[in-house]
Amino acid sequence: MWADLVQAVSFVQKGDQEVLLSLIEKFTPLFRKYSNLLQYADGYNELILFFIEKIKEIEIKGFEIPDGNYALIAYLNRCIRNHYIYLSKRKAQYDAMISLEKIEITYVTKSRESSDLEFFLLISTLTDFHRDILTLIYYEGYSVQEVAEMKHISRQAVNQAKNRALVILRKIMNFE
Repeated sequence: MWADLVQAVSFVQKGDQEVLLSLIEKFTPLFRKYSNLLQYADGYNELILFFIEKIKEIEIKGFEIPDGNYALIAYLNRCIRNHYIYLSKRKAQYDAMISLEKIEITYVTKSRESSDLEFFLLISTLTDFHRDILTLIYYEGYSVQEVAEMKHISRQAVNQAKNRALVILRKIMNFE
């Protein structure tokens, strides 16, 4: 099968569903590996859908060289790995959002003054830097970019600090 991967992809692009299924079967170990790392149910299916879309859009003429099959395998492996990275980042953002919602849900039924007091008592366990980051983002309503500019640090540093602080708060509140 690997000897004629370029030809198989061209058959898939012409609508051959059987060849597509055999390609999916050949790449299944890679899909399983990355979906296990993602640790969510739809990861496997999302990787397969991405693979199908990628197969259909590949410009096959670039791979019609003597070692084109190996280049195509490497390209597809890289594409799947990059999509896994994209999905894992998206999942991390979703998990952080859910964690924050769990913290916020605790305070929904309480009055604003009571929740303000509890918020500040809760974040008092954090370092000054983490406390400032959470206060600016979640209490004052600033964006990550605005906080980064105020603190003269990168957006990445702000996100890392925010995520570390949320992990600490989840442990304190026994959400993990």
